[in-house]
Amino acid sequence: PLILVGGPVLAYNLLVLASYVLTGWAVYLLASDMLVRAQDRWMRIFSAFVAGALFAFGTYRMAHVVHLQLLQTAWLPLALLFLRRFLHDTETGTRRWRCAALFGLFTGIQCITALYYAYFTALTIGLYVVIWLLRTLSRRQRLNFWQNIGGLSFGGILAALITIPVTLPYIHVYEYLGIVRSLRELDNWSA
Repeated sequence: PLILVGGPVLAYNLLVLASYVLTGWAVYLLASDMLVRAQDRWMRIFSAFVAGALFAFGTYRMAHVVHLQLLQTAWLPLALLFLRRFLHDTETGTRRWRCAALFGLFTGIQCITALYYAYFTALTIGLYVVIWLLRTLSRRQRLNFWQNIGGLSFGGILAALITIPVTLPYIHVYEYLGIVRSLRELDNWSA
């Protein structure tokens, strides 16, 4: 719709600017949620704002300012925010399932926005869930355990339903063209 209204240059510029705002806001929300137990409210707000600004305008993102798809990093912090809220909320009912659905939605969106980030997303979400699982089992907290597993499964299935239809055509094109990434090529383009 932006291309139809203002042309491709306006659409590109608005999407670049929006990526910085949305990413900063997403990290602010995640950091604020993580610091909810902080005594000083203003310190929590300031710290979350600094975290959002540092992430949004970090060196990695600034180096990729010409790669629109690599600027779309807001979805991973939002996925982590709702995963965190789902796993640590002691309430039951629709609020928890809404958090599970939003976790799956944002995970799926992050995976299809930039396929490179699908690997980072899977690793980050996977590590978070493994750490949560180890903490839960070590504390013998069985309260809502199976409901949490069900919500994680629901979010994972939703993310897969978003990701698979977008990635399958890419896989078919790679197979059709015989594209294979060699170790030499990976070494050449690595940091």
